[in-house]
Amino acid sequence: MAARAGAREADVAQRAAESVAELARLAEQLFRDMSRLPGFRAWRPLADPLYRAWLDGALARTVAPPPLFRNRQDFYAAFPQLASGWDVLEKVMAPSAFTDNLPLGSLERQVEDQDGLKWALIVAVPKDGADPREWNEPSAAVVAARVPRWSTDALCYVLAHTVVPRKVLPRLRGPRAFDSLEGVAAALAIA
Repeated sequence: MAARAGAREADVAQRAAESVAELARLAEQLFRDMSRLPGFRAWRPLADPLYRAWLDGALARTVAPPPLFRNRQDFYAAFPQLASGWDVLEKVMAPSAFTDNLPLGSLERQVEDQDGLKWALIVAVPKDGADPREWNEPSAAVVAARVPRWSTDALCYVLAHTVVPRKVLPRLRGPRAFDSLEGVAAALAIA
């Protein structure tokens, strides 16, 4: 009796795996078909860089692209605990107007996206106090932010949240492949 139940479960799992594989194949075919349309080719460059990387780049194997917030207010509405966190802006980026409008946090480094635009990588934490880079509690978020030209507010990606700062820092300072926004996002997605 138990053997038959186990065989049935294995059969169901096999059929589910085949269905998922077929769905993935159909999605790839649909994407290829859509990419031939002029409207799709015109729209795609306007999409945000991590969405494009999710469609067919470094993030293609992740469930969804990192969320993009169009300003700090939306970011803080989604993550209110980070709105009054610890802040250190090291001399990693210039000009100062760029750093003045970034979310609060430890500015670790900068990376470039597919379009050559610079993004700040920030470890944001929910408390004031000592440098959070040595913390062992899972309370931080890794944010990629940049202030577009002619703007006074930052675009913010949440690349990872509820992470331990001390454990995530090596992924932010990894090999040269991580000099791209997409590379860092992919490294954090598999962490």
